[in-house]
Amino acid sequence: KARGWCRFERLSRAMSAGYGEATMLLVCGEEAVFQASAADYLFDGVGIGDFGVVSDRERLAPQVEGLIERRLQQLLDNARLPEYRRLLALRPKLLRGFAGNREEVHPLGPVTAFLERMRCTGPL
Repeated sequence: KARGWCRFERLSRAMSAGYGEATMLLVCGEEAVFQASAADYLFDGVGIGDFGVVSDRERLAPQVEGLIERRLQQLLDNARLPEYRRLLALRPKLLRGFAGNREEVHPLGPVTAFLERMRCTGPL
C-alpha cells in the first residue's frame, strides 16, 4: 500500500469510467495476500507514496493530473454533477506530494471561481 506505483494503479482503476465497488488484490509477500478496495486511492495519495527511483514521483505527476482531469470531464459530459463536485473537491488531496502543486496552498481559490468550477449557478 505504500508503494507509489501501486497507488497509481489503484487511482487509475478508480478513475476509469466503469469503476464501481471494485476490489483488488494486495500482495505483500508470498503468503500475505489481502483484498483491498480501489477506493483506497482516497487515503493513499500517489505523490506521497514510496518510490524506489525518486524521479518516478515527478514522472507520474502529469499522469495523475491527466487521470483526474479526464474523469472530471467524463462526469461533466454525463451530467453527473454530484460526483464531479466530489472529485473536484478531492483533487488537491489527490495531488499532494507533487512538486509545483499550487492547490496545496490555496485549494479553493476565490469563492466566485470555486463556485464557477463547481458548476454552481444561481442562488444556493
